[in-house]
Amino acid sequence: NTSVTGGNSDFKDTTVHQVLLLVPNETMKIGESQKLEAKAYNKSSELLSGKVFTWVNSDTSIVVISDSGTVTAKKKGQVIVSVSTNGVSSLEIPIKVEENVRTGTFVGSGRY
Repeated sequence: NTSVTGGNSDFKDTTVHQVLLLVPNETMKIGESQKLEAKAYNKSSELLSGKVFTWVNSDTSIVVISDSGTVTAKKKGQVIVSVSTNGVSSLEIPIKVEENVRTGTFVGSGRY
């Protein structure tokens, strides 16, 4: 007599079902950098580790994104960024780059 139990409970589905892109700040100043975060989930909404992500950027003259997800603003404009792994892409998120504006009070020497 053989009995079979409900399967291996240690098995985790590693097929990517959803990719989430986290952008800390959707507005940046020229010269600023920030770290984007990508997360992959299976159909059971379990976080999958060890995935290699590919970053997509609509205009590399405005921002550049390193392989590790650090985005650096180069010039004024707006780009659309997304990330993918295993053929599944995140939603597209806009990032706006603004010029650095100098603020403050200028104090003269009083001479003309």
